[in-house]
Amino acid sequence: MGVIPFEFEKGINRKELNLNGSETISIFGLAGELEPSMILNAQVLDACSNAVHFKVKCRIDTKVELEYVRHGGVLHYVLRDLAKAK
Repeated sequence: MGVIPFEFEKGINRKELNLNGSETISIFGLAGELEPSMILNAQVLDACSNAVHFKVKCRIDTKVELEYVRHGGVLHYVLRDLAKAK
């Protein structure tokens, strides 16, 4: 699968969550049917295993973008499409 962009909900940001880049971030609900602009649950674990839970918005905004991600990116999508045409 390709890279999926997410954004914090309004009022939440990395400073408010005290994120410094060393944390482990988990996004829940990706194994199900992903939809454009879907809201998913996220969790951040710091080095001491302290957990913070919050929601994130999936920034795949269209069905076409979703197909690109499912194919591993635009290039893979185009190459697969060209291969099918032969």
